[in-house]
Amino acid sequence: MLLATDSNHCAESTRISRSFPCERYRIMNTKNLQKWEQTRKIGEKKFVWTGGVLFWGMTTAVIWSVVMQYVQPQEDIYPRPIITRIVFSFGGYFFGSVV
Repeated sequence: MLLATDSNHCAESTRISRSFPCERYRIMNTKNLQKWEQTRKIGEKKFVWTGGVLFWGMTTAVIWSVVMQYVQPQEDIYPRPIITRIVFSFGGYFFGSVV
């Protein structure tokens, strides 16, 4: 399955740089198609909560808290992870909704 949006643009970009294929063409092989079907099966709501809030939001909150504790140490380390989990959860919800 081949998806393209603008063939004139792709012809122009391949003429300019032959080493890189046109980025507007996307080939969806069977593996990617199966993965997409699984994602569609779980539904949008579950994808937003698992992919956005839990995966992106919580992972980013933990990494950011550890880095910030190293860069700007605080004596009381507990408020920062709690606040970041709340803030990055909202960001993760937005991220999951957009993706």
